[in-house]
Amino acid sequence: MALDARRIGVVTPFDASANQCVQAAFEANGFEVARVGGLACPDLDSIGRTPLDAIRRAFRETNGADVEALVQVGTGLPVVGLVDELERAFAKPVVACNAAMYWQALRAIGVDDRMAGRGRLLADL
Repeated sequence: MALDARRIGVVTPFDASANQCVQAAFEANGFEVARVGGLACPDLDSIGRTPLDAIRRAFRETNGADVEALVQVGTGLPVVGLVDELERAFAKPVVACNAAMYWQALRAIGVDDRMAGRGRLLADL
């Protein structure tokens, strides 16, 4: 699976101010950000305790027909276990930042194992 998507939706655990920085970073790298769905977690500790239903809702609200892929930022947000479910629900790529970093680290050391059940990125590449 190559992520050729240029128009993305981004889910974050952050507030509006931080989300503006996230959007600017993606746009500076050539992506068009259709929308950013921020969970506005009040502190770092609460990010890891975000209820999975709230995360699912954020992805639903960030998704749209104009979005080619959904991307999550914020390493403490527990998304990797939901990626497969979200990709099936939305029929588009969902990239969780922790899965992307894991994928990149493995490839950097020559490991190309696939991992089922964690989305297309880890299953297909």
